[in-house]
Amino acid sequence: MYLSPAVTASLCIDPVELVAGQGNKPPFVSDLGAVLWPQVEDAFAHAPDSAEKKNVVKRFAVAAHAVDLKRLSLDSISIAHSSQLRSVFALVATDPFLAFTIGVTILERGLYDLNWSSTGGARRNMILRDLIASHQLKESLGAAPVEVLQILFSPIGLNIRNLVWHGFLTPSDFPPAYASLIAVLIYSIFAGRRINPSDVSWDPNNFNENQCFAKDSHTITRAILESDGWIKVLNRTEFIPASHQSFIKSGIEYLDRGFELLFLVSVLPALEHSLRVLFAKLNNVPEISIAHTDAYFSTLDGFGQRNIHQTLLDSVVVSTGLQNHLLQVLNRSDLGNAGVVSGPQH
Repeated sequence: MYLSPAVTASLCIDPVELVAGQGNKPPFVSDLGAVLWPQVEDAFAHAPDSAEKKNVVKRFAVAAHAVDLKRLSLDSISIAHSSQLRSVFALVATDPFLAFTIGVTILERGLYDLNWSSTGGARRNMILRDLIASHQLKESLGAAPVEVLQILFSPIGLNIRNLVWHGFLTPSDFPPAYASLIAVLIYSIFAGRRINPSDVSWDPNNFNENQCFAKDSHTITRAILESDGWIKVLNRTEFIPASHQSFIKSGIEYLDRGFELLFLVSVLPALEHSLRVLFAKLNNVPEISIAHTDAYFSTLDGFGQRNIHQTLLDSVVVSTGLQNHLLQVLNRSDLGNAGVVSGPQH
């Protein structure tokens, strides 16, 4: 619903068509989950344009989806959150959307720490866009793995990480093979590679102990869960689009089981997209709520691109130059005026 036809077509995976198109081409992944990078590199070399390169990555995803992830030996992976990989990989079969959301974050953190290690900590605070463009990563991983990462995550590629984490893509529209691909990439890139995490990691299954949470947060959470007020609000609200209410329901279930981090992973994309849809409606800019292949997304944070695209809590609507009415509705105009979430200057 919130993807342009071009984005939808770009992401779509038709396994029958892709497998039939392979003919007698060499496989990309072995039965044991090892990526055959020479074959991937050769496929890229014979792909004449961006569309064909995307098809190479889709073939790779189909091949990864046939791998039995339970058979992968994860003991040799030593990256942040590696102790959670078995649980995350198991999610691929039951909740591929959530598996991708968590897995791609673990992958990004691993790439960050790999870059951190290879540069001696010289380059800090690099976001995914910068990591996959760095020559250090290409030297560490080789050309083919980096090209896969660039096609998966860059704006001129599939850009699937941003589509998921910023709330444009929903579980019902998500091709599960991409979750399998992330799992196989994590295994292929990091198995047997010694990386020192840049700082202490959190345990998703033990998030309750983190000091960031207020001491009375669990009492508040329990009071909310034991009432039926949130159910009534969810059933009546127009704020959360119908396509995204499953995010909230899943998040509440995780919260009820004590998994606060999984709750946040589930609801934050829905919260951002709900704000985006409301922004588009209040400011009469409907195109803002849709992801296009040829335009920057409107986002809540704007980190790294704040000077060239719309941030939802900016004081001004970039395309019209008028005041952002979303801030009036939220009654928090000080956020934009303080410059905390400001976008392009006018």
